[in-house]
Amino acid sequence: MGFQSASDAMRTKLRDAIAASAFAGTPVQYDNGPLEHPDASPWLRHELGWGWGQGVELGSGASHRRGGAATTEVYVPVEEGDKQALELADVVASAFRLAKVDGVLFGAPSLRRVGRIAGLGAGSDWWRVDVLCPYRVDLAAALAGDGPGSVTSWQAVHNAARSRFKTKIADPEALPTQYDNAPLDPPNDASWAHVAVLPGEGALVARGAVRRYRAPGVMVVVLSIPVEAGDKEALVLADKVDAAFRAVADAGVVYRTPWLRAVGRVEAWWQAAVNVPFYADLLS
Repeated sequence: MGFQSASDAMRTKLRDAIAASAFAGTPVQYDNGPLEHPDASPWLRHELGWGWGQGVELGSGASHRRGGAATTEVYVPVEEGDKQALELADVVASAFRLAKVDGVLFGAPSLRRVGRIAGLGAGSDWWRVDVLCPYRVDLAAALAGDGPGSVTSWQAVHNAARSRFKTKIADPEALPTQYDNAPLDPPNDASWAHVAVLPGEGALVARGAVRRYRAPGVMVVVLSIPVEAGDKEALVLADKVDAAFRAVADAGVVYRTPWLRAVGRVEAWWQAAVNVPFYADLLS
């Protein structure tokens, strides 16, 4: 299950739960979606919070787990008590509590009191509570390739990651992409990406005449799409990055389980970051 299909499954579940409740018709704003906030009636904002990824089993039957916490923000008019807010929160929590939705497994939701929020929509103040629903998704993918190879420099590792992104994503998708410390004039009304390769803390893993150093890191792909255009394009691109890098060994670099983080609005863009952990073995 990809980022987009998991997102669609959760949103459908939320829409169905609201439609079947006493709050049918309550407006819901989804990630990077437009919404004309009501002046004096409840409304919701739903954010799919991917937050982590990990390999949980190795070998031919390898599986990869990723997840996070979906947050549903509940807004009701101020100074009208919290009855409606808590009733709506119960609707959301009941829909997701220990549920399985098209391969997405949910845990126990929790409630967070945020309190008074000023100046949203038409300038009205709101009372807000959040429902946080933890979830996870398990994926199967055996390692493609021969495991970590032998590279001789960090430059080779960086170039391998960037080259794979260019070949698998940037070129076929005609996606303008800025790499570390390189120039780019972002388009005015189309999507673009920034790719950063962040090295981690290395370790000596083999001694002898030739020493082997394990060099981990994370490639961060920040996807920028026009604001209030929805998040479908970002999720489609994120799924393509995931498919290109998950459980792959290429040019001496092993890529592990990517995960997605919603950055949110940054100036004229809505951003999401795909984090691709990797490691390589350097010889000296």
